[in-house]
Amino acid sequence: MNNLSNIEIVVPRPEENQVLNQLDNSYEKLSEMTAEERAFINALILRNKPKKLLEIGVSAGSSSIVMLNAIKDFSEAILYSIDYLDYWYKSREIKVGFFVDNYPELKTKWKLYCGGLSLKFMEEIARGGGGRFLSN
Repeated sequence: MNNLSNIEIVVPRPEENQVLNQLDNSYEKLSEMTAEERAFINALILRNKPKKLLEIGVSAGSSSIVMLNAIKDFSEAILYSIDYLDYWYKSREIKVGFFVDNYPELKTKWKLYCGGLSLKFMEEIARGGGGRFLSN
């Protein structure tokens, strides 16, 4: 029989949802997550206060915006995002993560790596490496 005593059910609290609701909702139109998924990720981050987050798969950057907003007040926290592509999969003219440009105040905690498999960037990320902002 499995021991499930260490499993926590995460239900976002009102104060956690208030942090998420500080964002204007324009990012939601490109989000590939449901409102419940965005609230869940936001709550997990706020409760655990990570110093490093790793996102694999960026697309337009909506999930990046949610995570960046959640860590904005954590002094040492940083989001490392990796996408295999340089350009958004829906357009060869729009760069990966482009929608984060609409939230410039959040970009100081973001390192974006594009154009290769995740393993290509792991050593640099482990060292706290630079990354690149293709959307600038």
